[in-house]
Amino acid sequence: GIASLVANGIDPLFNFSDKAWANMAAVFGAAIALVFSFIGFRLIVFKRQIV
Repeated sequence: GIASLVANGIDPLFNFSDKAWANMAAVFGAAIALVFSFIGFRLIVFKRQIV
Protein backbone atom coordinates (compact mmCIF):
# COMPACT_ATOMS: atom_id res chain seq x y z
CA GLY A 1 0.00 0.00 0.00
CA ILE A 2 1.24 3.41 1.02
CA ALA A 3 4.48 2.10 2.54
CA SER A 4 5.39 0.24 -0.65
CA LEU A 5 4.67 3.31 -2.74
CA VAL A 6 6.86 5.52 -0.56
CA ALA A 7 9.68 2.98 -0.17
CA ASN A 8 9.86 1.99 -3.84
CA GLY A 9 8.53 5.07 -5.61
CA ILE A 10 10.49 7.82 -3.87
CA ASP A 11 14.26 7.88 -3.60
CA PRO A 12 15.57 8.15 -0.03
CA LEU A 13 15.70 11.75 1.18
CA PHE A 14 18.24 13.34 3.53
CA ASN A 15 20.84 10.60 2.84
CA PHE A 16 18.88 7.88 4.66
CA SER A 17 19.98 4.32 3.99
CA ASP A 18 17.62 2.03 2.09
CA LYS A 19 16.77 0.14 5.27
CA ALA A 20 16.05 3.34 7.22
CA TRP A 21 13.98 4.67 4.31
CA ALA A 22 11.89 1.48 4.28
CA ASN A 23 11.26 1.87 8.01
CA MET A 24 10.28 5.52 7.54
CA ALA A 25 7.91 4.46 4.75
CA ALA A 26 6.31 1.90 7.08
CA VAL A 27 5.80 4.53 9.77
CA PHE A 28 4.35 6.93 7.20
CA GLY A 29 2.00 4.24 5.89
CA ALA A 30 0.83 3.42 9.41
CA ALA A 31 0.20 7.11 10.11
CA ILE A 32 -1.86 7.49 6.93
CA ALA A 33 -3.88 4.38 7.83
CA LEU A 34 -4.49 5.74 11.33
CA VAL A 35 -5.75 9.07 10.00
CA PHE A 36 -7.92 7.38 7.36
CA SER A 37 -9.40 5.02 9.94
CA PHE A 38 -10.12 7.85 12.38
CA ILE A 39 -11.83 9.96 9.74
CA GLY A 40 -13.79 6.96 8.45
CA PHE A 41 -15.10 6.06 11.88
CA ARG A 42 -15.81 9.68 12.70
CA LEU A 43 -17.84 10.32 9.54
CA ILE A 44 -19.45 6.94 8.86
CA VAL A 45 -19.79 4.91 12.04
CA PHE A 46 -20.41 7.66 14.56
CA LYS A 47 -22.53 9.96 12.42
CA ARG A 48 -25.37 11.67 14.21
CA GLN A 49 -28.81 10.22 13.74
CA ILE A 50 -31.47 12.63 12.52
CA VAL A 51 -34.49 12.16 14.76
